[in-house]
Amino acid sequence: RILLADATAEAILARGTPLAARHGVLTALEARDTDDLHRLIKTCLPRASGYSLRGGAAEIRYAGGAALTLTVMPVPVDQAGFALDVDDNAQPAAIVVLEDAAARRADHVARLRSKFGLTAKEAVVALECLKGGTREQLAASLHLSDSTVRTHLTRIYEKTRTSRKAELIGLLYQDGISD
Repeated sequence: RILLADATAEAILARGTPLAARHGVLTALEARDTDDLHRLIKTCLPRASGYSLRGGAAEIRYAGGAALTLTVMPVPVDQAGFALDVDDNAQPAAIVVLEDAAARRADHVARLRSKFGLTAKEAVVALECLKGGTREQLAASLHLSDSTVRTHLTRIYEKTRTSRKAELIGLLYQDGISD
């Protein structure tokens, strides 16, 4: 059963896509995803010989190919002062960390548009710069012409008051934007 969830997890669970809390149990929309998730959580349960300390990661796809990444880790009980005090009767077995890359990327695009006045496409090009590579590789990954990417980069540099990709990447990291 779910013992504790932060605000982001609560929002995802309330939305019910792609995860939900059914009778206090974490479930996915697809039965196979629920089975995979529960299998990972079970690897964190205590064994007679102690904790297996396995856990793992899973990806759940939803809405147009977006993915939610789940990382499942065992809760180390009474080790090096670590304690998760949630409920006197509860024995936490696993921590499940959710990452919604599509939502994070959309947030980054919105922040870049707001802060620097970038267009949506310019913001996407700026974020793609974080992955490295040449301008030609950037164009290929975005399915744009080299000329179009050159134009976007020129405008991005003007709006962000940078003059090259390395400066732009530094500025993005400084603003807490990473991919």
